[in-house]
Amino acid sequence: MSLLTFNRPFTYAILVSIFFISHVLSFCPTGSFELPSENVCAIPYATPQYYLQADRQCRSVGGMVSKIQNSFENAYLSAMNVQDFNSQPPYIGVERNSNGAWVYADGSPITYSNWAPGEPKNGTALCAILDPKTAKWNTSDCNVGRPFFCTVNENGGPCPNHWAYLPYTDSCYYLQDFTYSNGVNWTSYTSSEAESKCQQMGAHLASVHSDTEMNFLYSLTISNIQNLAFPITNHCLYGGAWIGYYGTGVVGNGNWTDGSRVDYVVPIFSHPGAPQYWAIINDPSCDRQYWDYWSDQGKTARFVCKTPASSMIKNKNLVK
Repeated sequence: MSLLTFNRPFTYAILVSIFFISHVLSFCPTGSFELPSENVCAIPYATPQYYLQADRQCRSVGGMVSKIQNSFENAYLSAMNVQDFNSQPPYIGVERNSNGAWVYADGSPITYSNWAPGEPKNGTALCAILDPKTAKWNTSDCNVGRPFFCTVNENGGPCPNHWAYLPYTDSCYYLQDFTYSNGVNWTSYTSSEAESKCQQMGAHLASVHSDTEMNFLYSLTISNIQNLAFPITNHCLYGGAWIGYYGTGVVGNGNWTDGSRVDYVVPIFSHPGAPQYWAIINDPSCDRQYWDYWSDQGKTARFVCKTPASSMIKNKNLVK
């Protein structure tokens, strides 16, 4: 018999009892609870946030919006929702990617799902929520304020705060997001300046080697910047995030700053002339997700650093 077929108050009491027993033995951060026998901690955030804000909050604590990988986790989070969110449907870490496939927030393929009948719908919704009454998943617009759980590995995971971990590559990633140098315009960096910042943190500008990693980086760098202050009218020129590729946009040509092979690129067009420096953009006001290139003096407002989790330095703050 499925756990969800029990009387709901009884189910809730059983799950909460397990929670209090396991919490004593777990190593979860203060204010979170352990998913019993899963070595995963869940942090509840009751203040409604848009999905993008929820995603960034979870990444800042070394986790992700709740990654539900089996029926027990699904039932447990559904039951805890009654206590933490007063039965308001929270976001879960499931997204529709650029190819139209539903994946986890870290870009990895879904290994468990519990969609409601008729879901996922073939509409424009890109996010998913957990119905606390049925424990079923429903599609949702991402620009609705909702509560959410962050799930993190016990003991905080392999990456420091403000770095995001991708199990698929066993690497840590840091997004230097928009900052304002004078209260009006964004601070901007050349590719060389961004690489220097990454190296100060024991990392390099990010290399990309698969669709899974690319979708993860698109998720990490998603923005909506048309209403922000920017140095020139074409904000898409400055809103990209540097990655570590220098080349013409063709597999096998150029190099990554971390020395890895150029075995994957996804630019919408190659550069037939001299090698260029590349950045990624994922912003609806710029029409699409894409790579674009700049000269050695070109500047963007953001960059992504990457380093293997095994060599992650202890410095948890961006070097200013």
